[in-house]
Amino acid sequence: MITQDQQLPLHLGDEMRSHFNISPEQNSRLARFWNDYRDRGLIAGDTAKPLYEACPRSCRHSPPCWPPDLDDQRLPVDQAGIHLPWIGSRYEQNRIAVLAISLREYGGLLAQWKLYSDLAEKISPSG
Repeated sequence: MITQDQQLPLHLGDEMRSHFNISPEQNSRLARFWNDYRDRGLIAGDTAKPLYEACPRSCRHSPPCWPPDLDDQRLPVDQAGIHLPWIGSRYEQNRIAVLAISLREYGGLLAQWKLYSDLAEKISPSG
């Protein structure tokens, strides 16, 4: 039996199932990332914080990631947060997952899933 902490929040799990047809196993794996992101302060409530706010300027990686002279070029809040990794439906067999650190000009919690979905549609035989 899958417990509550092994599932994505209801609204997100519903969206993932309806848009990306994720399996219970994918949901459980993604929940581990969600919980880790939340524990690290990257998610507040059920929303990903913008990385330029969640990552402290004191971090040794902050200057190259978020230089102050680029503050006016920051992504909108809904696109600036951490994103969940894309985990393939046959992860157990193929071990394929994608975890990008910073997409820089594109983002949001489901950014990698949307990118993969768009790509899969373009390269599928029926697409």
